[in-house]
Amino acid sequence: MNRRTLLKVGVVAPVVLAAGGALLYLGADAARDRTMVVRALVPALLDGALPAGGAPRTARIDATVDAVAAAIAGLPLATQTELGQAFAVLATRVGRIAAGGPFADWSEADTGAVGRMLQGWRTHPLDAVQALYQAMHDLVLTSYYADEARWPEIGYPGPLAL
Repeated sequence: MNRRTLLKVGVVAPVVLAAGGALLYLGADAARDRTMVVRALVPALLDGALPAGGAPRTARIDATVDAVAAAIAGLPLATQTELGQAFAVLATRVGRIAAGGPFADWSEADTGAVGRMLQGWRTHPLDAVQALYQAMHDLVLTSYYADEARWPEIGYPGPLAL
């Protein structure tokens, strides 16, 4: 690739990505996008805390995905909008790959690949990417451990009776 071609791509690519992202966001199904992405993030963020497999694992993942949706619904509208935009971008193949995610669809994503993507976000030099990691980390872990059934696993006896 020569310098002139590189410059053209450098100017055109962001415009095309922004336009495509706007079109995708306008037509996005926010609940579907959120569910798809969170379902892939949960096993990577809760590695070691979830049952090894089968119906118990699936049930805990489903419960956590539902709890994340409920937690997001309780956030301020501006925060919900920002998260919705992030999920809309991550739901697309281009957004997923640009974020360092797996090439496969979220439903087929390897937990290891998702974990490596999250590690990249956690240590990324841009504060916005680190903030995305923190948001996903906090939403998933808080939603999972807010369930009283998880408290004995971490040695939390529950709130003091007054």
